[in-house]
Amino acid sequence: MKIWQYLAALLLLGAMALTASAADDVTLTVHVHEGSLDGTLLKGVEITGTDAAGTAFEGTTDSDGQAAISGVPGSWTFTFEKDGYETLYLMYNATISEDTAAYLEKSS
Repeated sequence: MKIWQYLAALLLLGAMALTASAADDVTLTVHVHEGSLDGTLLKGVEITGTDAAGTAFEGTTDSDGQAAISGVPGSWTFTFEKDGYETLYLMYNATISEDTAAYLEKSS
């Protein structure tokens, strides 16, 4: 085998490893409500945090009050912020892709 064939094989294996890594991520679709889990969905909530690998993520809820966040499975930390509401800090064990929810309370 020539050197370029070895290099091509290494590149192919590297690409396969990156694809497998991305396939292992989970996605949480987070629905953010006002006042309780039965409350009105809130748009414009800023969501930040870290996944189990410590990689930072961020997102903002859309007009339907939801945001999709992807990352490495395990223990995630979240911060939810919106003007006029108390900041919410959460930890969540994200092991599978799923829908989940949180709620914000109005500031006093």
